[in-house]
Amino acid sequence: MNNPAIRTAARKVQGSVAVEMAIVLPIMVSLITGLIWFAQVFWYYSVMQKAAYDGARLLSTASPIEITTPGAGNTPAPIAQLVSAMVAERTSLMNNIAEVKYIDVDCDFKTCGFTVPTTVRVAITMRMPFPIVEQSSMGLTADVTMRYAGN
Repeated sequence: MNNPAIRTAARKVQGSVAVEMAIVLPIMVSLITGLIWFAQVFWYYSVMQKAAYDGARLLSTASPIEITTPGAGNTPAPIAQLVSAMVAERTSLMNNIAEVKYIDVDCDFKTCGFTVPTTVRVAITMRMPFPIVEQSSMGLTADVTMRYAGN
């Protein structure tokens, strides 16, 4: 059973398996990495959307006195600042990932604190870098607009 032809054929098969693995492994690793990255993107978007919704809901139920009280100087109403801080805290887990993060709190698409609005809006925008491609990122935006109901 020590036939040299059988041993040579076995070595050729082992070599072909190594070549196949060298071809398939990078493709599989990049697919798995891409799937994990897209799952992370969808999770971050879900967190952003929930934070924007909660902020808009809090702002839409604020009393007319709270919503029309202007801030010190030329700043938004204190309730708008509170909503902005709440949204920033709820999205703080993304600070190490996001390249840029903006939180915009509006009343009738203007700064809150001067008149009773008809609508309130909370928008969160961030840029998330691609893991493999250098100097490239993807923008995510969560935008919630609600009618003002705080009468």
